[in-house]
Amino acid sequence: MQINQVSNQLKALISEKHLIALAKAFGFQVHHRCLSIVSLLKAVFKSLSCLQDANLSDIHQNLRTQADCTISYKPFHNQIRKPALTELVRELVIQAMSKLTLTPCVRICLLITSPVVALA
Repeated sequence: MQINQVSNQLKALISEKHLIALAKAFGFQVHHRCLSIVSLLKAVFKSLSCLQDANLSDIHQNLRTQADCTISYKPFHNQIRKPALTELVRELVIQAMSKLTLTPCVRICLLITSPVVALA
C-alpha cells in the first residue's frame, strides 16, 4: 500500500461530508448548528497538539476563535458530555486505524520479501 493511498483514505475519512454523516448517524448532530462536529474536532486537535495541559476551557477558546458565531460555555459543555460524541470519536479512531493497519496477507508478503527476518 502506498503512502498516497493511505493519505487519500485518511483525507476522505476526515472530510467534512463524512464527519457530518457520521455525526448524524450516531445522533450527535441532529440539526445543523453553529457548533458542528467539524469545528469541534478542529478545536480539539488544535488544543491537544499545541498545549501540554489542554482542558475544556482551552478547547472552548479555540472553538470560539475559529467559529463565525459566539458559543457559550454551557451549550459547548452539553455537547461535549453527550455519550454520542464518545461513540462517534471511537468509531472515527477505529476507521482511521483500519486504514493504517496492513492486512495479514500484506504482512506475510512483507515478511517473506524482507531480507532480515527476526525470529521471535
